[in-house]
This record gives sequence, structure tokens and C-alpha cells, in this order.
Amino acid sequence: MSRKRNYQDNALIESFFRHLKDNIDIKSCETFVENYIFYYNNNHYKWSLNKMTPAQCRCLLLNPS
Repeated sequence: MSRKRNYQDNALIESFFRHLKDNIDIKSCETFVENYIFYYNNNHYKWSLNKMTPAQCRCLLLNPS
């Protein structure tokens, strides 16, 4: 990060995302993202949370009874 940035630095990735945005159906992406967020929060067990989902961990932290 100490060197001067050139416009060529991100040219390839910017080109990729420009073409992706041109060819992708936005509605299918929105539902994909919503479905993935639901899956990640409710069905994805994490070792760092003692093999609980983020929703289970949040529930346990809010209701420690």
C-alpha cells in the first residue's frame, strides 16, 4: 500500500464485475443472498461457537437461563 496506485491495478477485476453486472439477473441474486444469509444464521454450525449456529448463540446470550 505504500506505492503509488495506477489505474491498471484494478482493471481486470473492475472489468470482470462490469461484465458480471451486465449479464446477471438481479432478482435471482437478491433471493440467493437472502437464502444464504438465512442458511448461515440458522443452519451453519460453527466450531468457534461450540458447534452452534449464530442464531442459537445469539438466543443463548440473550436468554442465559
